[in-house]
Amino acid sequence: MSRPQYQPRQENQERSLTSYLSKSLNKPIMVAIKIRNRFIKGTLKMYDMHLNLIIENASEVTKLRDGTNNEVQYKIIILRGDSIKFVETSGKRIYVSDDEEKEF
Repeated sequence: MSRPQYQPRQENQERSLTSYLSKSLNKPIMVAIKIRNRFIKGTLKMYDMHLNLIIENASEVTKLRDGTNNEVQYKIIILRGDSIKFVETSGKRIYVSDDEEKEF
């Protein structure tokens, strides 16, 4: 009997995340980026294996110290995968950054 082959944990997590993103195409998404207190909200249009995201009808939300939000609208935003902390859609949050807990 042959031994089962195990894939590295990181590879399994990346597969789960890309599977999650494929189900989220053309749906509302929120992405926290590594720039302090900034979030991008919009519609996920495309992604790649490096977790680079293309988001349409996007807004960049900055949480200010006084508790208010500053919001800037964009037709399209391209986010580099290594700048992402977490992705949230349909009420589920997936952590991407190594310094955050990963949920799948």
